[in-house]
Amino acid sequence: MLSRPRWLIIGFATWLTLGAPSLLDAGQQESIPRNAPASSGKPAVNPAAPNSTGQTSQSEPQLQSVGVKGAIDSGGYSAPAAMKTQSTLTKGMVNLQRRGLKRLYAIQPVLPCHLEPAIIHAVEKNPGSFADNYQAGAFYLQHALPVKALPYLNKAHSLKTEDKEARRSLAVAELQTLNFVNARDLFVQLVHESDNAELKELLGIAEEGIGAFEAAAEQFRLAADSNPSEENLFAQGTALLLLGDADRASAVFKAATARFPQSMALTIGLGSALYNGGHSTEALKNFWRAADLNPSDPTPYLFVVRMLNRAGAENLAEATDKMKALMKIALNNPGANYAYAVILWTAYGSMPDETQFQKIEHLLKRAIALDSTFAEAHFELASFYAERGEYAAAIPEYRSAIEADPELVEAHYRLGQAYMHTGQRDMAAHELALHRSLNQRRKQSPGDLNISAPEQTARCGDGGLDKVAPVKTLQ
Repeated sequence: MLSRPRWLIIGFATWLTLGAPSLLDAGQQESIPRNAPASSGKPAVNPAAPNSTGQTSQSEPQLQSVGVKGAIDSGGYSAPAAMKTQSTLTKGMVNLQRRGLKRLYAIQPVLPCHLEPAIIHAVEKNPGSFADNYQAGAFYLQHALPVKALPYLNKAHSLKTEDKEARRSLAVAELQTLNFVNARDLFVQLVHESDNAELKELLGIAEEGIGAFEAAAEQFRLAADSNPSEENLFAQGTALLLLGDADRASAVFKAATARFPQSMALTIGLGSALYNGGHSTEALKNFWRAADLNPSDPTPYLFVVRMLNRAGAENLAEATDKMKALMKIALNNPGANYAYAVILWTAYGSMPDETQFQKIEHLLKRAIALDSTFAEAHFELASFYAERGEYAAAIPEYRSAIEADPELVEAHYRLGQAYMHTGQRDMAAHELALHRSLNQRRKQSPGDLNISAPEQTARCGDGGLDKVAPVKTLQ
């Protein structure tokens, strides 16, 4: 089974890179719509280089959305709105893909933390030792510290270039530090030397990282041919969505769901592919079916929310009824509480009455109580208060959203506006400057989808690194 995503961990916010509004000066009118999602964007820097098929790719990952078929599709979604939703859903798919492939980073056995001083002392004593350098690099890689691992693994590889395990570990470290071209080159060598499904999966991740989605899809296809697991089939379909080939992606996911009918992730994948192909009604059915398969998992609800933010009244009524029923068994699911709140707010309109306000506020507060790091819930609650002119109440929620994810672009902007409304001009100027910086960084990236490597939990290390590392995959 695909590994279950940890609630949102800011995960939903990290999907939502829909394009920030242009920066407004502090005195100008806010122009971001109420339901504009918070987004974060860390541009990857990947030099252009040929991919494993010999083609030259862009220096940044490119999202090539296939167009919605017709100005209005059968589900009532307009083409411009659907194009934005396509981008959002695809980001969510990549998030799931990365989590499903996280197992590829495992290096066994995991050495205990207390051995670190002795391991480093051995390298210092024998800097020309392949074994000592490799052990140090592997130790840090095991504990999710790839930056520390890289110099030792590079040294080990230079000392013994024929050692495949050392080369694989170096390639994984390059992948984890987003050096996709270096990782791709190393994995190409390994794949040529060994017909191994895991190596093809890793090569596929590297190809996605440099924006070579056709090459990535081919590697995942080859891996799925050898091992037709949920993870491999999901990865293949996701790569085709990144390529913009909704028809081929739909075919992959249809076959995959027939093989694994109880797979929540593959059902979500089929819904995303159908939506990208212009079949929003069927897409929504699949997202609801995914929620029915595992009501305790928040992920399907979040895909539903992204679609319903731009849906018609009929779909909103259906969604409201379904969420009301699902809440009976998913009351303690932060994602479900958040999704229900957003759906109700969308259904009630921008200015709900007092009873409706209290219900939405209660749901958002419960989502936050269940997961205090839920940046999107903090952001939505803050926006809810701001909509009512309650800027003093909105400010701490915006601050909590930013604390959970400092690069939520719209959160900085909205917080700046809230400070303006409460007369705190210096604080407003600070937040708007941060918004300008983050927005400019995102604009410098020609692609609107930044592919990062699968996350891995840090187990130990110096400087308090025994704390769990934050999981952020689409930044």
